[in-house]
Amino acid sequence: MPLSAASSVSQRTAASRTAGAIASIAFDAPEAALDGNIQRVLARVYAIGAPLKLPATTAKLWTLAEQTLHRSHAGAFNEAMIELGATVCLPRQPQCRRCPVRMHCHAFERGLQDQLPRRAAKRDVPTIYAAAIAIQRAGRLLLVQRVPSGLLGGLWELPVTADHLTPIDSDTPL
Repeated sequence: MPLSAASSVSQRTAASRTAGAIASIAFDAPEAALDGNIQRVLARVYAIGAPLKLPATTAKLWTLAEQTLHRSHAGAFNEAMIELGATVCLPRQPQCRRCPVRMHCHAFERGLQDQLPRRAAKRDVPTIYAAAIAIQRAGRLLLVQRVPSGLLGGLWELPVTADHLTPIDSDTPL
């Protein structure tokens, strides 16, 4: 991994969230990290009310991670932030009384530490009714491959009807 890969905006993926930690801790590179623990700490310290999964929130957290980074000791700083999130600034029941940054924490100051960071609302999971048929000949089972896009794209399955059947009442005989 090139040392600059962690800070490359084009490489801001789930994997790059820890790339900065690896680059800074292993190679002493002045790279910011943004794993889940650091996201939680920054969201509380800066009282960010938007859900973490939103691209705009992620961009803001990256900016804050880069601005707060102690570049001459990036590895130690990132490691400390990760540990702070893992041991004190917990997802549930944060230990604010033990927190060394509580005097700078806007969530603590406003009594929001139990409410932040916010999660995006879960989408409703649709119920899909379908019928499958097992066709077997000469010891072989017929399978078909789903279209590459959409639900379970590209997976193999038994032949299935259109996914728009109505549920069968368990009391109705077949």
